[in-house]
Amino acid sequence: MLKARRESRFGVMQGLGFFGMVGWAVAVPAALGVLLGVWLDNRHPGGASWTLTLFLIGLAAGAYTAWRWVSRQHKRIVRNRHDK
Repeated sequence: MLKARRESRFGVMQGLGFFGMVGWAVAVPAALGVLLGVWLDNRHPGGASWTLTLFLIGLAAGAYTAWRWVSRQHKRIVRNRHDK
């Protein structure tokens, strides 16, 4: 573990940026889903809550997007370590 830390070029700021990117990837689609859902609920009131439905869809889409991004970054980091 210590050897990996010494040889790694992945810094603290990069880690914070990494987490920030994941957070935005999840938060933006969820917020857009809420905004669209509130608009639809105001236009077409009914039994189902568009806000909750579109929030969950946005959250799922954001989580999937973040997972794909993290997966690609992980593969890139592993590939760069093996190229050395």
